[in-house]
Amino acid sequence: MNLRGILVLLGDDAPSAAREHLASRLAVAHQAHLTGIAPTGRPDIEGTASAAHAIEVADHARDDAWQHAGHLARRFREAARAEGVVSVDAEAAEGAALPLLMHHAACHDLVVVSPPPAASPGWRSGVHFVEQVLAHNPRPTLVVPGAGRFEQAGRNVVVAWDDSPAAVRATTDALPVLRQAERVLLCVWRRASEAADNGIAMRLAEVCRWLERHGVTADTRVTRAAGAIGDTMLSDAAKLGADLIVMGTYGHSRWIERVTGGVTRTALLHAPMPLWMSR
Repeated sequence: MNLRGILVLLGDDAPSAAREHLASRLAVAHQAHLTGIAPTGRPDIEGTASAAHAIEVADHARDDAWQHAGHLARRFREAARAEGVVSVDAEAAEGAALPLLMHHAACHDLVVVSPPPAASPGWRSGVHFVEQVLAHNPRPTLVVPGAGRFEQAGRNVVVAWDDSPAAVRATTDALPVLRQAERVLLCVWRRASEAADNGIAMRLAEVCRWLERHGVTADTRVTRAAGAIGDTMLSDAAKLGADLIVMGTYGHSRWIERVTGGVTRTALLHAPMPLWMSR
């Protein structure tokens, strides 16, 4: 697999500049085509006095939304070209963000989104939107944190490995990035209460041989987590200087993740670096 098409959600929310910038940097690094989608959203016409007035309000709202989305698309094209992206598209599209992204995702290799900054207005709905993207995206998702600016993602990569199909899928999807990385660390986190697994070193060595056949050299690391695995993973990745975590999503059902605060949800809410996520 090569990274030939990147799709990014455009907007004027707080993290939009960071995710658009990082999407452009990745497009340059991989000589990929870059597409930006600026949804118009759905007009809010509640509280209007009559049907005729509601139609008038909806028409004005629709016109304003199209103008705003068109402005976002033009701004993105100009910024991407200024960053050196050779092949770039951007379009205003009528409708809500989620169905529009999923419609275009099949024809791209990566979808780039962001949760809002913690404690910001609309935080819950923004996190829910990213969760919905992760649940329905047929392609890998790059989740750019809601706070911060990232000049690269993929120079120093931590791969969160747990032998699950999702981890295999995420690692396979990320091969184009892993090939360009300066360092790849294949990491396993085990609970302190778990029994010893004498075969884990052999399995990791086999994964490393598979990666090597794809042009990726990886080191391995097995850690006993005294606390929650998600928290330990993020803490270790930060200490290791990782600028990207590659991981599968939802090792348990999404309902269980919500109740227990699973690894996926912990990473989504608290990761200080971008996440490459596949299910």
